[in-house]
Amino acid sequence: FSHILLHLYDYLIQVGEVVDDVLRTARLHLLARTVAVGHGGGVYSGVDSHLYVVDGVAHHHGLVGRRSHALHSLDDHVGCGLGMLHIVDGDDVAEEMLYLHISEEDHEFAALSLAKTKSPADLVKWAEERPIWMSWKLDGLTLVVTYDEGLLSKVVTRGNGHTGTNITHLAPAISGIPQHIDHQGHLVIRGEAVISYKDFEIFNMESDEEYANPRNLASGSLTLKDINEVSRRHIQWIAFTLVYTDEAVGSWGDRMALLDRLGFTTVERELIATPTLDNIDHSIDGWTHKVTSGECPFPVDGLVIVYDDTAYASTGSVTGHHATRAGYAFKWQDES
Repeated sequence: FSHILLHLYDYLIQVGEVVDDVLRTARLHLLARTVAVGHGGGVYSGVDSHLYVVDGVAHHHGLVGRRSHALHSLDDHVGCGLGMLHIVDGDDVAEEMLYLHISEEDHEFAALSLAKTKSPADLVKWAEERPIWMSWKLDGLTLVVTYDEGLLSKVVTRGNGHTGTNITHLAPAISGIPQHIDHQGHLVIRGEAVISYKDFEIFNMESDEEYANPRNLASGSLTLKDINEVSRRHIQWIAFTLVYTDEAVGSWGDRMALLDRLGFTTVERELIATPTLDNIDHSIDGWTHKVTSGECPFPVDGLVIVYDDTAYASTGSVTGHHATRAGYAFKWQDES
C-alpha cells in the first residue's frame, strides 16, 4: 500500500509541475497583452523589438542592463508588436523570455525599389556628371537592421518597401548581424541576406529538399521557426547602404566606410568619379568578368549605381515605388 501511495505522490508532483508551467505561460501571455494595451493595444508597428518589463513598466532594451536566460518560448501570436520580452521582477531577472510572432512592422524609412535599365547610356544620363558608386545588385532577401546605443534593436524584411516582417529572433543564425557594435546613437542599415553558390550546392546535396537557386533557399529559410535549421543554411548578410546615422556623414562612400569600421561585411563597390560612357562601360566590363569567371561567390542579378552626394540623392521625387535619385539598377542584356 505504501508503494502505491509513493507512486501516486510522484504522479501528483508531475501533474503539479505541468499545471505550474501552464499557469506561468498564461501569466506571460496576459502580461504581453497588458504591455500591448499600455502602448495602445491591438496589432501595431514601429515599436522596438526588445522591451523589458520591470515592475509592470516597459523599458527599451538599452535602458535595462540586465542579463536573462531564454528558457521559455511561445509560438503564439498574442496581438502585439513585441519581438522579445524580458520579465524583470524587482532586482532579479526572471527566467522567461517571451518570443512573439511579429506579422508586420512599418519601416522607419521606406525601402523603395530602384528603376532598372539595360542601357549604359541611361546610367550616364542619370549620373548627371556627378561622382557615383557602382556595386553588386545582390540576389537574395533585403533585410533592414537597426541598432540603438550599440545594441541590435530589430531585423525586418523589406516586404513591400513600407511594411515588412520582424525576424529579430533569427538574427543569431544569420552571419554578419552582430548583437553589439561600437556605436552610440541610432543606426539603420539595409543589406542583403544571401547564400553563396558553394553553400547552396552543399545544402542541396545534403538535404532531402532541393531548391532551384540560392535566392529561393535564402528567402524560404527566413520563414522557418527553428533557429538551428536556419543556421544550417549558412545565410550571410551583406550591408549595401547606411540608411540613417546620427552622425553628419554626407558621402555615401564615407558612410559605407563607417560600416566597415564597425565590423560589418559590406558590398563590393567602385567609385566612378567621372561617369562618362567610356568609364561606365569599362566598369561594367570589369564587373561582368567577375560574374562570368566565377570570381563573385554570391548570386547577383545586376549592378547598382548611387550618388556619392547623399544630400542630393535625397532630393529626388517618388514615382510609384521608385525614388528617382536613390539609385539606378543596371541589368545585363539577355543572351540570344
